[in-house]
Amino acid sequence: MLETEVVLSEIHIDSDNVPIADDPLQASHASQAVRSRFRFNVPDKYVSEAADTLTLDEDGDIVVSRPDSTESYVIIDHFLATPLKSVGLQVWKGALLLSDFLLSEGDGVLGGKVVLELGGGIGLCSMMAAMFADTVYCTDRGDDVLYLCRKNIDQNDHLYDEDSKRKVRVRELDWTKEDPFVAGNGPWSWTSTDRGSIDKTDIIIAADVVYDNSLTDSFVGTLERLVKCSDQVVYVALERRVNFTLEDLDAASPAHCHFLGHLARLQENGWAVQRMDTEFPRGFRYTRDEYLELWKLSWPYASMKLEKVTPSCSSAT
Repeated sequence: MLETEVVLSEIHIDSDNVPIADDPLQASHASQAVRSRFRFNVPDKYVSEAADTLTLDEDGDIVVSRPDSTESYVIIDHFLATPLKSVGLQVWKGALLLSDFLLSEGDGVLGGKVVLELGGGIGLCSMMAAMFADTVYCTDRGDDVLYLCRKNIDQNDHLYDEDSKRKVRVRELDWTKEDPFVAGNGPWSWTSTDRGSIDKTDIIIAADVVYDNSLTDSFVGTLERLVKCSDQVVYVALERRVNFTLEDLDAASPAHCHFLGHLARLQENGWAVQRMDTEFPRGFRYTRDEYLELWKLSWPYASMKLEKVTPSCSSAT
C-alpha cells in the first residue's frame, strides 16, 4: 500500500462524527476534522466520578453531568479518511481492544506504574491507562498528531482528578532514530525529568502499529532498546488485515506475518512471547473478532512454557 493511498477506519463509519468548525489542522489535511463520542462501560469496582456522562452543547463544547452510572464517555477529535502516513489521526480497532484490556485490569496491572505508549496517535489508550497508572507518556511522531493527542487529553477532564491529568505527558518519539529521546525546547521535547522516568518504565503499550514492514522493524528495534529488565512488560494490540496478493495468489496477511517473524526471533533470543486471551469484558462498542490480537512480551524468558510463535502468511492463522 502506498503512503498516499487513503484509508478509513471502520470505527468511524457508524460513529456520530460532528464536523469541527475552524479546526487549526484542517487546512493541512484533505479529510474532515470531526468530533466523536465513544461510550464505554467502567468496571463496577472502579465506578466513581469517572462514571460521568457527557453531552455536547450547540457549540460543540462538553457539558458534564454526574448520574449514578457505570457508563462513561470519551470525546475524541480525529480525522476521517487519511493517507497511510497519517493513520494516527484516526481511531482503529486495536486501540479499542487495548483500551478494554486496560480498563478490565485497572489497578491490578497499572496501579503505581510508569507507562509508555508507542504510536499513541489520538491518545485513547494513554487516557485509559492514566485512569490507573502513576505516570503515562503518550508518544508519536509529527506535530499534528501530537497536538491532537494533547487536545483530546485536555478535553476529557471528566476521566481524571486534577493530579491524574498531569500524569499524561505527550512527547515526540521517532522509532527510526538511534536515540529517540533527544532533548529540545519544543512542546513535545523530552526533559531531563522525563529521561529519569523513562528509565523506570514498567509497562510499554502499543496499538495498531503493525501495517508497514519498515515501521514494524523500527518499532521492534525500539522495544529491544527500551526493555532492559525482567520487570518490564509490553502489550501490543493489532488487527490482522487479510488481503488477496498476486504474489501468493491467495488471501494473506503480509504485515502480520512480518511481525510474527520478529516475535519468533525475539523468542529465540530469550524473550517471553505470549498471545493473550481476549475474552476480557468489552467496554467499548465495536466488533471483537478473531482478527484482533493482543500480545504480551517480556524479557528475559520466564520459566513458564509458552507456545512457540511460528510465522505464517496464511489467512487462516
